[in-house]
Amino acid sequence: MVVLAREMRGITQKELCSKVPNLTQGNLSRMEKGLLNITSETLTILAEELEFPEKFFFQETPVNRISNFYYRKRLSMSKKVLQITDAKMHVISSCVDDLLNSVELVSIDIPKIKVDNTSNTPEDIARIARKFFDVPTGPIKDLVEILERKGIIIKELEFNTDKFDGITLITKKGQPIIFINISIPNDRKRFTLSHELGHLIMHITFELDLEVSEKEIEREANVFAAEFLMPELEIRKDLIYITYSKLSPLKEYWMTSKSSLIYRAHQLGCIGEDKYKNLLIELSRQGERRYEKVEVKFQSPNLLHRIIDFFRSELNYSTTEICDYLSISLKDFQDFFVPSTEVKLKIVR
Repeated sequence: MVVLAREMRGITQKELCSKVPNLTQGNLSRMEKGLLNITSETLTILAEELEFPEKFFFQETPVNRISNFYYRKRLSMSKKVLQITDAKMHVISSCVDDLLNSVELVSIDIPKIKVDNTSNTPEDIARIARKFFDVPTGPIKDLVEILERKGIIIKELEFNTDKFDGITLITKKGQPIIFINISIPNDRKRFTLSHELGHLIMHITFELDLEVSEKEIEREANVFAAEFLMPELEIRKDLIYITYSKLSPLKEYWMTSKSSLIYRAHQLGCIGEDKYKNLLIELSRQGERRYEKVEVKFQSPNLLHRIIDFFRSELNYSTTEICDYLSISLKDFQDFFVPSTEVKLKIVR
């Protein structure tokens, strides 16, 4: 837990030792490996420097179920950013499990369908998912609400990089949390959420098939997301005569990026190779290849906030008591769990 706290603060062993009297890096290393006991005096100072309550360090280290493949997705992140992000996700997932000891969500309800490129392609599974989630025809306007109603927690998090969009984590108690990079554009958030839903349905609940490449697994999730957000039978008519001037109104309607619409038109054979390349060139010429001018709406996830509100309104916890219950500081509580109103959850008896 010392390692987890230190990495979440982005502090090296050497930096931490410089703040703790008479603590050498060698002894801290032994403490972190469990080879040397930590005295109560040293722990008090460590807790103060790392801004965690002392009881945080007496918890069992959270273990989250996620395959090495899903971690390797983030190799573009620096080691320090990766450590901070991993530590934050571990602490949040541990807090979620603690919160769910007293709050019962609806049962996690998502289909589990393995990809079979003859009978269950990613496109087929996306169509099944739309029916399962009772998605009406056309664009999905309430994507976040649809997933939260099925018991999936969505958490926007600062990843300190725009090279990584999101990841799905399963807590020790089996609760799925989809982490989304709060800094990316809203259209990317929606595609990332759909991409991660594809992983949840098609990949994460199954043993990783070593014969299927990482690139192929990512492709399957992308194909799922494209069909989930832009169903072929419904969007084809909009893409047949697509021009650059039509991209903005189409983006506003389908709530997907202009680049996704161009890729989708090419994928479905609505435009040829030359027009596909010309549209991408025009996107770059207009300065929209990375950040597009038209923004779409993205619902703020609120399931976690509603859980916190339940602790306040129904269980009569004060903010201080919730922090103590979760073994985190007030600052971390404010960063991770900004409460909102309206809650309809029931106490576990």
